[in-house]
Amino acid sequence: MDDFAEAHNGLADKLHELDTVLHDHAVKMADMEDRSRRNNLRIRGIPESVLNPALPDYLLDLFQALSPETHPDQLIIDRAHRLRRPKHLPNSTARDVIVRVHFYHAKERLVRASRTPGMPDPYKDLKIFTDLSAGPSNFGKA
Repeated sequence: MDDFAEAHNGLADKLHELDTVLHDHAVKMADMEDRSRRNNLRIRGIPESVLNPALPDYLLDLFQALSPETHPDQLIIDRAHRLRRPKHLPNSTARDVIVRVHFYHAKERLVRASRTPGMPDPYKDLKIFTDLSAGPSNFGKA
């Protein structure tokens, strides 16, 4: 019977060790993904009437209105696209837009500006977030 108990304890210890390694890898992957997304913004509320070809111009106008002190050369958009609509939302809900801003400091300035009250009128219903992964956000061990 002692042999079974020792074998069980050994397997339980190995399982705990592998669980820890898996958690550490998940945290590292989430960190790497967040680093690759560090220049991304998620914008909620842009009307669907703004089609993909017109998105960059719409976004540049939004960015200029949010942060007029930022020189237009700093507001370079690497790419912008709409995400899929989650299945639980109605079709009338506008899809989120992901934007990669070329310069990190310009992205941070835009995020700060979006948090101050008094967004310009055509953009007052928009919400701007930093785009982060859905991975483990708590880097401590559970």
